[in-house]
Amino acid sequence: MAVLLSLDDERREDILTGQIPLEEPDQRQMEVYLLQLQNQMAQASAAADRIAREQSFALYQEGKRANTLRRHRADLGCFMRYLDAAGVPMTTTCRLLGTHMIEEPVLWRYVTVGLVLGFRKWQLATGYAIESVNARLSTVKTYAGLASRAGAISAEALLYIMQVKRVRLADAEQIDEQRPVSRIGKKQAEPVLLDAAHLQRLFPAQPQTAQEWRDLLALRFLYDMSLRPSEAIRVTVNDINLQEGTMAVYRKKTRLRQRLPLSKGTLLALTNYLPLVEEIYKERFGDQYPRLALLIRTRKDGDLDDHLTLSANTGPIIAWSTQAMHSRVRELGARIGIQNLYPYCARHQWAQGVVKAKNDIVTATKFGGWRADSKMLSRYYGDEEIVSSVHLPWE
Repeated sequence: MAVLLSLDDERREDILTGQIPLEEPDQRQMEVYLLQLQNQMAQASAAADRIAREQSFALYQEGKRANTLRRHRADLGCFMRYLDAAGVPMTTTCRLLGTHMIEEPVLWRYVTVGLVLGFRKWQLATGYAIESVNARLSTVKTYAGLASRAGAISAEALLYIMQVKRVRLADAEQIDEQRPVSRIGKKQAEPVLLDAAHLQRLFPAQPQTAQEWRDLLALRFLYDMSLRPSEAIRVTVNDINLQEGTMAVYRKKTRLRQRLPLSKGTLLALTNYLPLVEEIYKERFGDQYPRLALLIRTRKDGDLDDHLTLSANTGPIIAWSTQAMHSRVRELGARIGIQNLYPYCARHQWAQGVVKAKNDIVTATKFGGWRADSKMLSRYYGDEEIVSSVHLPWE
């Protein structure tokens, strides 16, 4: 083997095919061959390590979702604004260089524990929510680690940076009481949870138009099936099996494919809504009809939009947007006297409801589209005794 490693490709091929006999090397040749191999390995390792250092950011980002990278960019953009406020014109410099702290390790060269601690304090003083403060600290520490791998931050400096602690949620209430502003931006501090009377009014008892049936189905997807808005608008005709009483769902956030049993309210809405969709689109779309997403935008007169066109890709034919759903849910909430009702309020309502109804936490976690080891339900609503599968308190 040592002899083969030292030969050129043509001679090695001749030996492997038996055309030239392989001579056994003496001890001296073996030592030379092994030394050559070690040198070649050392050179290849050094080159690979150098590339890994130079591309540490890109390699880390390679498998990340677009939403995750957008959040990282926003988090580091906030860190850059803090540096601006601290007298370091990072935003202007990055703009002039055409780069960003999410892209260039060298920009991290002088980031120290003092700056990271200052960032934590600045966020709290500015009025950012505790969850946002912690998320941004986590992002900064992650990229500081990558920058250290690239040689921009020393191992000692990184050690101190990684010791910067998150704000304990147990201390959040006291911290919020002591600062003048405890949340900035449009995101709600707490979800809007409805009582039984408002829930009953939210779900129309006797829808008259296609739009009202669409709205009812959308609400059932959100409140009964615990779908995220991006999941709800992607449920297609083909995902529904009325005979089995089930629907297929792809949970993009957690990469889970599920088949969920339909609630009574969802089944009722689908039974009445599907014929309206089929009447307009089945013949027009032909064999592509099963790809049509069920939640379809409507016209001002309450009828379904009949100007939908087929998309070139092979995925769902999306016919409504999360922004449109957001606006519509808010409008429906206002009609029953509830302000600032948003789609994600439904997910919190579902979570609280299934816990209060003493469902099996593991089953409820899976049904809600979290992974089995997720602590989301326990984190927000506390653990409960295991009883059975999901029951909805308003049915």
